[in-house]
Amino acid sequence: MLEKYWMQNVGRTGRWCLVGAFVAGGWILSAGTGRAQEATQGWLFNLSGAGQQVGQALADKGIYLTGGFLGQSLNVVSGGRQQGSFYDSFTSVGADFDMNKIAGINGGIVHLLVSDLAGQSYANYTGSYFAYAVPYAYGDGFRLNEFSYEQELFDNRVRILAGRINLTGDFDISPIQCQFMTTICSNLPGYVFDKSAVGFNTSSWGATMTLKPSKPTYVKFGVYEDEPSVALSNQMGWPGKDWDFQSAAGATIPVQIGYHTTPQDDPYPRAYDIGGFYDTATYADPLLNTAGQARVLSGGSPLEHTGRSGVYLQAQQMVYRPDPKSDRGLTLFGAANWTTSGETAIANDVMVGLYDKGPLASRPNDSLGVALTFIASNHRVTQDIDDTIIAQGGTGHVSSEEAALEVNYGIGLAPGITLIPFMQYVSHPDQYINPTPSGNLNYSLTVGVGLSIGFNQALGLPQLTRGGY
Repeated sequence: MLEKYWMQNVGRTGRWCLVGAFVAGGWILSAGTGRAQEATQGWLFNLSGAGQQVGQALADKGIYLTGGFLGQSLNVVSGGRQQGSFYDSFTSVGADFDMNKIAGINGGIVHLLVSDLAGQSYANYTGSYFAYAVPYAYGDGFRLNEFSYEQELFDNRVRILAGRINLTGDFDISPIQCQFMTTICSNLPGYVFDKSAVGFNTSSWGATMTLKPSKPTYVKFGVYEDEPSVALSNQMGWPGKDWDFQSAAGATIPVQIGYHTTPQDDPYPRAYDIGGFYDTATYADPLLNTAGQARVLSGGSPLEHTGRSGVYLQAQQMVYRPDPKSDRGLTLFGAANWTTSGETAIANDVMVGLYDKGPLASRPNDSLGVALTFIASNHRVTQDIDDTIIAQGGTGHVSSEEAALEVNYGIGLAPGITLIPFMQYVSHPDQYINPTPSGNLNYSLTVGVGLSIGFNQALGLPQLTRGGY
């Protein structure tokens, strides 16, 4: 997978997880971290000099190009709604503008990132909406991922980010999760689908603040506009009418407290955090109409609720590190989300896994990943799907318990370029928002391969050093 600022930034999980696998985790360094390693170890080829001269000329003026590509070829070989092959891809391009060089504002950065998403729907094949593929959004489109201003203050003890930003970029996220191609990148499903603020490859108005009482500790909080219209292709032609605050349906307010170390200051680096959110928006009950009856069978308008909330925990710990001078090592990780109020789509989820960077000394840029995710749907969601089956003349029931297992192996081809064969098995696909659900859909088995390219690392483009978690 691709590293986007880590090591220079020591832990900025930030918005780059929203571009799928374009991030390596915190202190989990991806193929090609460090120029010495790039020059000497394990690559099949190296293109990192191709853009260095042009990139440096722009960087000298305060302009740092950035972007990446992720393409996936997937094949549902057994089970699922239908079997067969499909493809999706995500391409992003943008720039970071160093306002110190441009305007003499120390610690100021302007971020711009746009992207194009293309391909077929993962859920149409597997039947699972929650165990999604990495390049997830709400349909094909050319979108604005970010247009924001960041200001670091007091020797990076305070970081403020504001503008058109992404809800999934700063909270309930662990970059180690973006070593995977399905289900948990960039956030667990319980955080992605249980509020009104649209996640992933879209952006809306928001602001965050991070406070760092000490080097390993931080507290961060934010407010994000709930804006359903940003799910549309091209975000209503941005900048369009969705840029006024009249389009807001409410606000999502998250907070997170954490502890984070790096390979430079901890022989076995670790990261732990706890957080939660409150969403002020009004939303439709997943099952009932205004008379308290099942809407699919009885008709009527949806019962509406206002406000919902959730909490989460995350942990990762390196447990084996064969060489203290290397980023190779085995890390165990886990996370969980719980709904604390409201009628959310997912009641809770739990994820556990391992990530082995450089499992073979002769292949230090390769990686092995295993992740198992358990997803418990709200029983009202499950009942609504069962009612749809009945209304369409079918029989059987869907399970509220879904599990997804992914195993992958990242092959470091060159600095910034990784080939990722993977397998995903989903037990009891959720069939959420499936217009023709089946009571007999028990599993899906998908095999695939992804190609991940980080333009900065692959072409040797300079990257802007930044701080924050």
